[in-house]
Amino acid sequence: MAEGHRKGYGPEPKTSDAAVAVAEAAGDELDEIADGHAHRMAELVYCEANGQFSNDRQLASSMQGRAYGSNSSIPACGLPSVMASSIPTDRERMVGVWYQYMKKDNLPLTLNKVLENTIVERTYYPGTSISAVMTDQKITITNRDASAACIGRFNLIVGRVDGIATYYRVQTDRTTNPTIHQLYQLYLDPSSEGMAIQYECAKPNFGTGVCDVPYVYVDVRINPNQLSAAQKEAKNKIINDTLKPYCLSITDLQEQTFDNNLSACQPPRPEIYSNMIAGFKASLPMRT
Repeated sequence: MAEGHRKGYGPEPKTSDAAVAVAEAAGDELDEIADGHAHRMAELVYCEANGQFSNDRQLASSMQGRAYGSNSSIPACGLPSVMASSIPTDRERMVGVWYQYMKKDNLPLTLNKVLENTIVERTYYPGTSISAVMTDQKITITNRDASAACIGRFNLIVGRVDGIATYYRVQTDRTTNPTIHQLYQLYLDPSSEGMAIQYECAKPNFGTGVCDVPYVYVDVRINPNQLSAAQKEAKNKIINDTLKPYCLSITDLQEQTFDNNLSACQPPRPEIYSNMIAGFKASLPMRT
């Protein structure tokens, strides 16, 4: 039996040496990220101890948990390059289908962006004793452009219970190896009518501590076309309240478009992604 495979989780995976190598390399990178969080958290404590946060208690309170650089006399406005903490998140409650409602990134606005989360296993965040959940996320994107009518993005997410997650992405419209990303939970209501707000920094600035290129993703449980005006108003208020400490609002986001006349999108799962999941399962310990 391959080292690290757990009894009770199906037959022993036939994991290739290449898949294990990918997982081990990924684990090394995750360890480095964990070390980076510890460093930024220590830096945050240093800033607070030396009075480098604003004396305005209300402003300082709104900045708690945001790892800004120690060079600034007061916290700058915007999303942080690294978050020292996030909100508690149980990714097991995020299983199922979600629809992208709004977003902030540098990519063109697409159509019918749907996310589906499936639990791979309960585990621990690499390099720590922090409980985590490994999730297989399939994102389908439909376009009217015949050359890219159906795009698949497959994310293997290792999400900590404190809301900080790392994910590896493989895309069907690109031939590159998996790319690594860091994700933070800003808001979560996993109920049948709920919403999730997540953030990642595409271009960190460790001098100011403020992210130069922030990405914000707002996903909802219900197809946005089926939301009533009152439901949208309530969700928009939550989005504004969540983003206000970072000087952002829904006016900074793009609203996702859903066209019910387009055919369902079923992108093929890349082999490299399936091998990566097998490698991770063979390498990470199972949490009961």
